[in-house]
Amino acid sequence: MVRLRVSRSVVSVEGPRGDRDTTRATVALAVERGRVGIISVGEDESQVRARLAARPRLVARGIAAQILAAAAARAEQRPLRVLSAGEDPWWDEKWRTPSALGDADSTREREALLIEPLAETSFSPFLARGLLYYALWTSRFTCDKTWPAFRRPSLEVEVNDDLRGLHYEELVDQLREIWGQRRLNLARPVAPAPLTPARKTYRGSRVVFWFAIALAVVLSRQGGRASSVALVFAGAAAVAVIVSRVAASRMQFELPRRRALR
Repeated sequence: MVRLRVSRSVVSVEGPRGDRDTTRATVALAVERGRVGIISVGEDESQVRARLAARPRLVARGIAAQILAAAAARAEQRPLRVLSAGEDPWWDEKWRTPSALGDADSTREREALLIEPLAETSFSPFLARGLLYYALWTSRFTCDKTWPAFRRPSLEVEVNDDLRGLHYEELVDQLREIWGQRRLNLARPVAPAPLTPARKTYRGSRVVFWFAIALAVVLSRQGGRASSVALVFAGAAAVAVIVSRVAASRMQFELPRRRALR
């Protein structure tokens, strides 16, 4: 049994013998390769500054290399700007709206946003997922058991009482997505999140996929005219995969519990 302890400021993974791997509940966002993404988890401002300064840059040849080198030299002369939630409207839009993460601004490459995704004033289910991924995928107690999913150990989840209500429910939703509902033991049970159209589409497409695959295999073994029908079902399975992926991408940006409250 592995225990996951969560508070507003710390996430820790505890092994059977009581040893812990602790991660500060802080996430740093920055512009990389034309997108805004998480560059650091659990690091303080000085570590984030050091990591930003040490990021490798793409090196071109010829005159392009000289231009890039000159631009990089000018960029290095500009001080790094480390922001917090509420200090800049552009960055606030990014951490509040996941669909805006792809809209990066090259003039922001010398900036980073430090945010606490579990704090009361800056709670973000999407950034909390990244934090939980990092804690579970890097802990010595769980890192080698994350894949395939059936190898994941049962996770006993203990969440501090200061995380309650909607924040606690959305945190559990993220844990269920990344670790599996059947492998979580919750001290405070939470009802499943409401089904949205995207989630219904995803589940239906998965059913269609396996049904079509099964029929395609059976018909292909019969030979003759049945083989051509098997190709039709194989095509249906391929369409179901595409539909499921589109639905899954939409699910990543959904907050079904907040939608149900409207």
